[in-house]
Amino acid sequence: MHTRSQLKKQLKENYQSCEFWYHCVLYLLLSIAFWPITQWFADTTQAQSRILHAFIVIVFATGFLIRFSKVKISAAFTLNSRARITLIAAYTLLFTGYINQLLILKLANVSAPFFLLFNALINISAYCLAIASVSFFLFGKHLDRIIYTISGTFCVFLLLSTLLEPLDWPLRGITGQWSAALLGLAKQSVLLQFHPIGNGASQLLLIVNGHTYHVATECNGFGVILTSILISVMLVIFRRRSYLDCILNIMTGAIVGFAFNILRIISIVMLAPLMMNHYHFMHEVIGGITYWSCLLFVWWLFKGPVERESK
Repeated sequence: MHTRSQLKKQLKENYQSCEFWYHCVLYLLLSIAFWPITQWFADTTQAQSRILHAFIVIVFATGFLIRFSKVKISAAFTLNSRARITLIAAYTLLFTGYINQLLILKLANVSAPFFLLFNALINISAYCLAIASVSFFLFGKHLDRIIYTISGTFCVFLLLSTLLEPLDWPLRGITGQWSAALLGLAKQSVLLQFHPIGNGASQLLLIVNGHTYHVATECNGFGVILTSILISVMLVIFRRRSYLDCILNIMTGAIVGFAFNILRIISIVMLAPLMMNHYHFMHEVIGGITYWSCLLFVWWLFKGPVERESK
């Protein structure tokens, strides 16, 4: 029986019971409680294309995992054991976050940053547990491998998304230094410098053979590094690897993403003098090629499924 037919059948079996609607109310209240996080994420993806692109890639990667996995629907549209446990955990963390928020208001400024960070971790973890619980409620308890993979990856995604602004300049600086060093090894005339533009702001400029390139925020590689890390996390959870493997995969994913971003910048700088009349087009083409090449390489490196698996 197809997945859609299984879901339809189990919905018909459960929607007339009072328990079904009681559980729906529990999830409705949970969605209301987490609406601020949902709205923040929606605003962030709308404002930052790199976050949006990473989210789209994760959606497609999830589709591949589902496509090549054995899907069995059981105990759908019921508060099965996995849905119940994750629901209780989500409400518990939500309550803990609320108590922690009250403590922040009473603490001195010295301690407040730690509690703010702790509160963000609690709320994001609770949010992802809520997503897992809803998924178990809708699709049953036997999709635990897929659901835990998705919710765990999304948790890491939300946590890393909060680092977009704090990591902007450090990543720009490292990217500029590495690009300048590699271009120097290629016998190019290179100068990396800050250029003040007023009001305390400045630009990071990479001057290569007399041509000036602005190392903008889009050049810091956060998007490709973020997506590489997320794919590595997704696959290490999906493959049920150890915590050590998870740490190594995250580090490897970050290094691969950083390396491909450096390759992108060097390629653009080297081709720019030859294609000044089509610079923006070339910039986008090179960016797209290196971005997707990086993600395909990470998928292959961490053994992402490319055909249906028996387990």
